[in-house]
Amino acid sequence: MNKYLMVFKNNHDAVNAESRLKEKKFNIMVMPTPTQITHSCGICIVFDDEVYSKSEEFIDDEKISYKNIYKINNNSLEKIK
Repeated sequence: MNKYLMVFKNNHDAVNAESRLKEKKFNIMVMPTPTQITHSCGICIVFDDEVYSKSEEFIDDEKISYKNIYKINNNSLEKIK
């Protein structure tokens, strides 16, 4: 199963996204943002394929502000959004 990272411009956006996704019972995890991705926000949200496919419309509809989404591929990161 694939894993994805959602990174943010600032901690406020990250905390807001975490809260709204958890309200809708999406299975997500918060972790420190890998420094090779960005230095703008120290936390990111991690989720799997199922959550990605189910949450994509919710994220767009709710206008959740994020910087990028990365797919984790064998310890490397591929920017997908």
